[in-house]
Amino acid sequence: MAKQFEDYSFKRLVDKFPVPMLKYLMVQYDRIEPCNTKIEISNDYRIFLDYVAEISDNEVLDLEFHSSVLEIFNLGYYGAYKIYLRIDSKKYVLQCILCTGDPEKSKRRLLINEDEELKLNIVFTLEDDADEKIEIMEEFIDNNRVLTSTDIEIIYLTVALYMKSKLTKSELLFKIAELTNQVKGLTDEEIHEIKSFQRAFMKKFISEDDELRGEMEKMISINALEVMRETFPEELRKEKDDAMQKGIEVGREDGEEIGVKKGIKIGSEKTIFKMAKDMKDFGADFDFISKITGLSIEEIEKL
Repeated sequence: MAKQFEDYSFKRLVDKFPVPMLKYLMVQYDRIEPCNTKIEISNDYRIFLDYVAEISDNEVLDLEFHSSVLEIFNLGYYGAYKIYLRIDSKKYVLQCILCTGDPEKSKRRLLINEDEELKLNIVFTLEDDADEKIEIMEEFIDNNRVLTSTDIEIIYLTVALYMKSKLTKSELLFKIAELTNQVKGLTDEEIHEIKSFQRAFMKKFISEDDELRGEMEKMISINALEVMRETFPEELRKEKDDAMQKGIEVGREDGEEIGVKKGIKIGSEKTIFKMAKDMKDFGADFDFISKITGLSIEEIEKL
């Protein structure tokens, strides 16, 4: 579950900040237009890629996230993804694997035969230096620069957590969370995305009894429900009103007061599930969603 959660966090991150991520990966592009990540191979077989974007008239990028040691069979899967995407898009495919696993233990080459290998562009975050990125961000803040959604530095507030550092994991998260709260220019939604990523990191790597955990929780806390309401309040109200009205109509079919009450209950349940799905899509913590909606973690995972 931890691996899936981490990969999901990266997917959300690149969806929100594709330009900074491509800058970090040193991908050259003319434009960025996200593409469908599902490829139908046959009626009973399909593959789902992590992130696909059109980066020029005849080029597409396939960005894959990998949060453990890269084995040969993993490289085989990614090689197959690249081939399928080439066939499906009829364009040149630039593939990049962003790996947070141990580069020393990972495989980097995929041999096709004795004389030929499939070239894979693999970026290991642990080969990059988080302490250097922190210095860049500190200089950025000291000069009162405003951070925008297209600046590469925005990625440092997240990906740097998976880079090598002289700091412990808790010290590193504490420092990056501190920088996040000092930087200027980000919208509430962008801050929410960054902090959601940082919370995912804290859940995976920082123990409950860590002496810095309490302070970190305060620094990266954010009320996901309030952010969601600010982002699309009218849609939420309309969804609730529509669901309640449909529920009342269902209840009236029985022609009894008890039927109307039952219908209202149905409408309310639909609203709760819709709210939970919106919160999940927005990146809210599953425990937080459960507390707000009353749904179980299992129900939320299925949405």
